[in-house]
Amino acid sequence: MTNNEYNDLMLQFEQMRAQGWDPMLCDTPVPYYDGRVPCGVPSHSGDIVRGEYVMMPLEVAELDPIYTLTVRGDSMKDAGIVSGDELRVLATPMADDGEIVVALVDGEYTVKMLFTDELGRRWLVPRNTDYQPLLITEEMDVRIMGRVLQIVKAVRRIPYATLVRAVNRAMAQMAREEQMDRQEGISDEQLTALLAEVYGEAMASASDWIAVYRVLCDKCDAPTSYKGFSDWINALAPEGYPRCTPDLLRKADAVYLRPVFEWTPDLAPSVRISVLDRRTAIAKHLMQALSA
Repeated sequence: MTNNEYNDLMLQFEQMRAQGWDPMLCDTPVPYYDGRVPCGVPSHSGDIVRGEYVMMPLEVAELDPIYTLTVRGDSMKDAGIVSGDELRVLATPMADDGEIVVALVDGEYTVKMLFTDELGRRWLVPRNTDYQPLLITEEMDVRIMGRVLQIVKAVRRIPYATLVRAVNRAMAQMAREEQMDRQEGISDEQLTALLAEVYGEAMASASDWIAVYRVLCDKCDAPTSYKGFSDWINALAPEGYPRCTPDLLRKADAVYLRPVFEWTPDLAPSVRISVLDRRTAIAKHLMQALSA
C-alpha cells in the first residue's frame, strides 16, 4: 500500500468514525486452522490442521497466538454463534466465568461458556435450552484450548421471498405517504375551472381524458375505477366537453399507467409523438395548477 493509498484509507476511517463506526485496519497475519468445532454435544471433529493466514486488525490479534475455527452446530445460537461462523480464538488455558471458550473434552472439541458455581464446580454451559450444561468432573479429561475473542459471521444469501416482502412493505409505506401528500379539499367548482383552463389550452379529443385521469388519481381523491371516474368527471365537465368512458380509460391506461415524467416515446412506440406530447402537456399543466 502506497502512502497516498494509506492516507486515503485513514481519511475514510475518520469519516466512518464521525458516523459512529469503529473501523480497524487488517494489517496483522493470523494463522487459519482448517477445522470445525462443534457447538453441541461434544463429538470428535477431526484433526485441526494448520492452514493459510488471514489478515486481522492488530487490536484483535494482539501479540498472543491466535487461531481461527469454523463453527458447526447450534448449542451457542443464543450467544449469536451459529453454523458457518468463524471464531478468532486466543490460545490460552486461562478463562474467566462468562467467557466463551474452546474446550477439549475427552479428546473432543466443543464451544461453550465457562461457569463456576457456588460450590466451586466448573461447568461448560451452552446458550441453547435444547442442550444441557456439562459438569466438569475429575474423571473427565478437560482442557481449555482458547478463549473466543471475536465472532465473524458467515454471509448468507437472503431468500428471494424475504426480499420481496421487504420491498412490498416499503412500497406500501410509500403509497401511504403519497396518499397523505395528495391534494385534498378541492371543490367541484375549482375542478371545473381547472378543466376549462386545461381544455381551452390543449384538450382536443376524448382520449386525452387519460391525462386528466392519471393526474387526478395521483394528486387528488378522485375515484380510481374507470366507471367511477368517468361518471364523476362527466358530471363536473361543462356541456360540450368530450365524454369520458370506462373503455377509453381502460385502453389508454395500458400505456399511461406510469407516472407522467416517464411518458416517453420508448414507453408508447405505437402512439404518435404529437399525441404523446399533447397529453403530457395536459397532465403537466393540470399538475402545475393543482400545486398553485
